[in-house]
Amino acid sequence: MKSWGISEKVFSSTLDRYYIGHTGDDLSGRLRRHNSNHKGFTGNVGDWIIVLY
Repeated sequence: MKSWGISEKVFSSTLDRYYIGHTGDDLSGRLRRHNSNHKGFTGNVGDWIIVLY
């Protein structure tokens, strides 16, 4: 059976903002990438936590 992926909602207390996304990867790896220093909306801070999946 093909996996359709997981919807995710993460929160940053620094930005006081939510981010809603979708991934086919495991959640722990996805959260690690959100918190890494990269270009993009979630890359500027490192305090994202998963609040819903």
